[in-house]
Amino acid sequence: MSVFRNIIWIVATTLFLALASIGPSGADTRVALVIGNGAYRNAPQLPNPSNDANDVAAALRRSGFETIVAIDLDRNGMEDATIRFARAARSADVAMFYYSGHALQFGGVNYLVPIDAKLTDESDLRRMARVDDIVADLQQAKNLRILVLDSCRDNPLAEQLKRSIGMTRAVSLQRGLAKIDSPQGMIVAYATQAGRTADDGTGRNSPYTAAFLKNIENEEEIGTIFRQVSEDVYETTRHEQLPELSLSVIGKFYLRGKINVTIVPQPPKVDPCTSAGDHWKSAEAIGTRAAFEDHLKLFSSCAFAGLARARIEMLQTKSAALVVPPKPATRQSPCKDKVIAASLTDECVIKIGNIMPYTGPAPDTRFATVGKVEAAYFKKINAEGGINGRRIQFLSYDNSSSPTTGLEQVRKLVEDDKVAAVFSPLHTPTTNAMIRDYLNKQEVPQLFVASPLAKWGDPSNFPWTMGWEASFQAEGRVYARYILANRLNARIAVLYENNDFGKDLLKGFKDGLGSKASEMIVREEAYSTSEPTIDSRVVFLKSSNADVFVNIATPKFAAQAIAKIAELGWKPMQFVSKVSTSVPPMFGAAGQQSAQGIFSSRSTIDPGDPMWRDHPAVREWQSFMKTYYPEGDVANVLNVYGYNMARTLVQVLKQCGDDLGRANIMKQAANLKDFDPGLLAPGIKINTSSTDFFPIEQLQMIKFERNYWQPIGAVIDGH
Repeated sequence: MSVFRNIIWIVATTLFLALASIGPSGADTRVALVIGNGAYRNAPQLPNPSNDANDVAAALRRSGFETIVAIDLDRNGMEDATIRFARAARSADVAMFYYSGHALQFGGVNYLVPIDAKLTDESDLRRMARVDDIVADLQQAKNLRILVLDSCRDNPLAEQLKRSIGMTRAVSLQRGLAKIDSPQGMIVAYATQAGRTADDGTGRNSPYTAAFLKNIENEEEIGTIFRQVSEDVYETTRHEQLPELSLSVIGKFYLRGKINVTIVPQPPKVDPCTSAGDHWKSAEAIGTRAAFEDHLKLFSSCAFAGLARARIEMLQTKSAALVVPPKPATRQSPCKDKVIAASLTDECVIKIGNIMPYTGPAPDTRFATVGKVEAAYFKKINAEGGINGRRIQFLSYDNSSSPTTGLEQVRKLVEDDKVAAVFSPLHTPTTNAMIRDYLNKQEVPQLFVASPLAKWGDPSNFPWTMGWEASFQAEGRVYARYILANRLNARIAVLYENNDFGKDLLKGFKDGLGSKASEMIVREEAYSTSEPTIDSRVVFLKSSNADVFVNIATPKFAAQAIAKIAELGWKPMQFVSKVSTSVPPMFGAAGQQSAQGIFSSRSTIDPGDPMWRDHPAVREWQSFMKTYYPEGDVANVLNVYGYNMARTLVQVLKQCGDDLGRANIMKQAANLKDFDPGLLAPGIKINTSSTDFFPIEQLQMIKFERNYWQPIGAVIDGH
């Protein structure tokens, strides 16, 4: 019986280890929202969505998902379900949204239709769930996001809307759904191609859901599963319905995996002292202290261990009598030469890693100058003797604006180049988050992430990651405090981009207003970057009779809003985010006169502004650029940004002294006190601590007057 019990124990243990090593299916957190809308009140009912939702929910539960299933939701039900899902997605590794029912597109925006929907004109679209909001909720999941829309059926509500709005505007209303380019880390699947309609089916499930159920529990990689679903739908509909599939994921993901259990026989026990006698004879023959220490290390519990200790003690006593104490020597670093040559050993080098979009789409490559100015500043530091006698080796790799390339380059910097830190990595928030997760696991500093999102200042969860610029939340709090001090009874309308940037800044703005937020904000309107224009949203905000307009938009859309406000003759007090303060784009799209009087904020000096022409820091900046980066634009705020960050890193490295280990680099980064890198606005200083990973939290309010941004008032704390 004892042999049988041992075999059972081995099988059970091996099975447990196999289960523990499966990865995603055994260790990650998965959430799903599955909605089936079929019992429409103002349109023909659909028989399958309730079956689709219940069957899909059951399959996902079997694959480890915590599943929210909702059938026949009205407007309030849709809102409640999506809010509940958004909260769950924040802490999930994998999040999936599956919808079966009616949907439509208008003006390139996709809407999911609740069962009580009634469309008299386009204003009623506001009562529906926007798909881009769902995408934003999915983006909160850490690893994998999946959006499935089995909802491209012919929709009589869309035809009703087309008739009501007239033929001139009906061009905005198209068949099927508008295409979504899947964000990084996401799978987007439509039941049929964008702009086409799908079949509801005659069986229990729609053709797409039937194929999904057939494949989703297979032990295949997730991309393979969705491609197989598409193939099955195409075949079962006799080549009439081809699903749309967009995948933008890194690595391989498995919802279910095979478990291979192998029973390995235990090796026979071996007496550790069997060869001790032979080894002792060899040690005695050699007769050195090292030989006896080697024997003691290998055979510490065997017969000759006592003799080995005695021999070691005897040899120590003899050598002590012969030792002449050396004269104390003055410690000299081999790196203290005035000229730091590239041929010196790595002992004299501080390796700093970086990734930048040196190639890729034009909107991204304009940021490459940040890496170039940083490299130029480190070249200056090396020419002046380095840091504590060590030169900086700046390894800046091209991420090609690709998430896969970006993560691969960071791995190369850490695993092959052995960098001390990854500095100012510039990529999308999603990719920077993946880089953050990797570097924190490797315990490598990710210093001064080139992004103002609040997520880069979370030392309790990510102690190896730190941002640099004032966060969007701090910016929002600054605007709120300025409004409270200057227009206490304001009626505020807010336009914001429906992503991390917009939501972060809006959160900070509401936090800054405190208990007055619900009273002062009379209307909020979110937009998607896929929209060609936001004119209709500005018109809608104007109808609120607001006298303050907060423009939380990126440059293209910020300029559109400014131009539309001028066209409408609306005269609110305007605030625009600091990301959209570049003068040429504003003039080009909005016009110089339209931009006059707008408020914003900044943390840096603008060297292109004549008021700073004779400032000592600006003169030093201009001299540096002329010598080390002559092809760079001295008026480009991106160059100012990179210069300030490089100077901040140099200060951190100076504080490290001779201890340039990763832990001490991170410790010193969290110990900056009233540091001024040179081109910050007067009164703004950098301060960090072990619990505060936001180096800059103050901003200078500015107002656009006479073609320049003019500073107004004192610096405001956004903490």
